[in-house]
Amino acid sequence: MLKRYIVTDSEIADLCRSLYRKHRQAFDLVFEHRPDSGAGDIAEILRGFLDKQPSLGLDYSTRSFVRFFPLAWDQIPQQRAGVGWTKTQRLVLFEFAISAQKVTLKLLIGPGDAEVRERLFHVARSNPKIFRAAGKTLSAKWNTVFARQFLDVSVIESEDIGAREAALAKEWTAFVADDLPRVLEALPPAAWGSSTS
Repeated sequence: MLKRYIVTDSEIADLCRSLYRKHRQAFDLVFEHRPDSGAGDIAEILRGFLDKQPSLGLDYSTRSFVRFFPLAWDQIPQQRAGVGWTKTQRLVLFEFAISAQKVTLKLLIGPGDAEVRERLFHVARSNPKIFRAAGKTLSAKWNTVFARQFLDVSVIESEDIGAREAALAKEWTAFVADDLPRVLEALPPAAWGSSTS
């Protein structure tokens, strides 16, 4: 009798996936405006850092994801070879993933031109000291090639917004001083297959 009246976990998962596919925009909108534990504040702090960094531009962002890119990459034609991600059609973006558990900065190769994606992934795999998160195979859509944790759950759950901002500022300063220049050096226009200098 219990089996007859209780839906199994796999059936619930299938139903959820089906509902999400049919009503994706509505679910995304609800998810974006859900109550959060400081995610909105964190996203605003991160956007503030980006506003003060003249070499970086903001891409499409929400309370859960803050995306940005080095302005120099917009001079590379292949950067606009992305499809099915953001409306800007950028292929490679940095993305802050903001959750209740952690804030992580990632560099993602998104969906788009297969040849360019393969070339960039090869560069990442060839530089494991910089691109520590690059996996062994290139997936069909998104590949994380760089990751750096900015906050953990203990700081996120803190009532002290100042503590969150200080922790974020410390990580951001280190990223801009250390990781960002190394990523830019490893991904010059030639790495994308571009003749732009």
